[in-house]
Amino acid sequence: LQGCSYDALFDDDFTNYGNPHRLLSGSLANGNFLTVMYDFGEDAEAVVNKFKIYNGSNDSSRNPYVWKFEGSNDKESGWITLQSVGSYTPKESGAWSYTGSVEEAWKGDTGGKTSVEYSFENETPYRYYRFVFIKTKAAYCELKQLEFFNTNPGELHVNVASGEMENSSVAISGNVKVVKEGLGTFIATKSNQSYTGGTVILAG
Repeated sequence: LQGCSYDALFDDDFTNYGNPHRLLSGSLANGNFLTVMYDFGEDAEAVVNKFKIYNGSNDSSRNPYVWKFEGSNDKESGWITLQSVGSYTPKESGAWSYTGSVEEAWKGDTGGKTSVEYSFENETPYRYYRFVFIKTKAAYCELKQLEFFNTNPGELHVNVASGEMENSSVAISGNVKVVKEGLGTFIATKSNQSYTGGTVILAG
């Protein structure tokens, strides 16, 4: 790998295509994979169920089109594949075989598309996440940024031991699942009540 800074892939800097410190270069062929790992830190595991890949140039042939996205809480003992695109067949001698294309992996891109995103099922928080980029059309892989997301709703637990409880006003960012605990009744919607910036799902 040359001219590479992995930290730069997570610095929210989307300017200047082809900036050398964003350039991940190396021949992705016959098992010469490119692995990029992110560590959320000790006791800071996070659920990721969506990611977005930004390419590093306007040359779509340098976009990866075969990859695996994996999570782990112990990077030494094993990884769980959460999402993958394309496939490959190793060979002891000769060229490996690959399935997929840039157009398929980048959802119809034939040049000029700057990003692609994928959502998948995952409810397990992991400390470590990694991309294993396996194949590009050209000899090199160029990336600008990688972003992770958790699209699952957060939870607001309300304990109503008995009787009724009315929620008069709640400010919400994103989707919130309101979970009632106890034997009482929780009134989640009233004409004088406002929810801001999100959607409330009543459960329990």
